[in-house]
Amino acid sequence: MDTRLNKSQEAASSDSDLSRTANDVTAGTPATEAIKRRVVETTTAKYLNREPDIKIHVKNVNFYYGVKQALYDVTLPIAELQVTALIGPSGCGKTTFLRTLNRMNDLIPGTRTEGEAIMDGRNIYDPAVDVVSLRERIGMIFQRPNPFRKSIFDNVAYGLHVQKKRRHVIQETVERSLKEAALWDEVKDRLKAPALGLSAP
Repeated sequence: MDTRLNKSQEAASSDSDLSRTANDVTAGTPATEAIKRRVVETTTAKYLNREPDIKIHVKNVNFYYGVKQALYDVTLPIAELQVTALIGPSGCGKTTFLRTLNRMNDLIPGTRTEGEAIMDGRNIYDPAVDVVSLRERIGMIFQRPNPFRKSIFDNVAYGLHVQKKRRHVIQETVERSLKEAALWDEVKDRLKAPALGLSAP
């Protein structure tokens, strides 16, 4: 399992050199070259926190489907407010690992997780952890759409209903969410229709 939280220190030095070059643009620099140099100033790498706080610290995690072991001694710090990529071939355990973080594997009979995943000072795998509250904080987006057998509206509003939000808050949030997902114009007149009828991407 190949995990890369940050670029190397060599890359950091390179970014620093490039940003200094961008600040040295002079009036005599050709316009196209000046634009290229200014773009460098706005690259994500320049603003990357190279010593981030750790949100979840995974330590020595092993996972089993019955007697079959799927994860072996995984230790991984997951940084706060940064993207962590898990890179590997199909079937190497990426999804299995992600499912351990919100305890979705608990729903599969015969599975077992060993080790720790510390978030905010508490082990996610502690049996006393409320998994419903955990899943409110750690969600998962699947590769393929997997809606509930409910209406489009109820699929979007499901989490809000669980949290017992007020009706007007739910309605406003559903509309805003569908607009942000560029789906509002497609579904606004059929919010009560089954979500399984939505067109696939």
